[in-house]
Amino acid sequence: MCLANGAIHFQIGKDYPYLKSRTKETRALLCSIKKQFDPKNLINPGSLGFDPVNGN
Repeated sequence: MCLANGAIHFQIGKDYPYLKSRTKETRALLCSIKKQFDPKNLINPGSLGFDPVNGN
């Protein structure tokens, strides 16, 4: 439907360097939380600056 109307799907979470904009301590906390809730990195891999392979 989007392509038929000349639009594309843009995943802002894959482009925006959210994790890099956080302090070192905050990044460590966010990575720890991500690992607790998503140990296999299945939820939005690569989004918000998390590594698409291992999630940190």
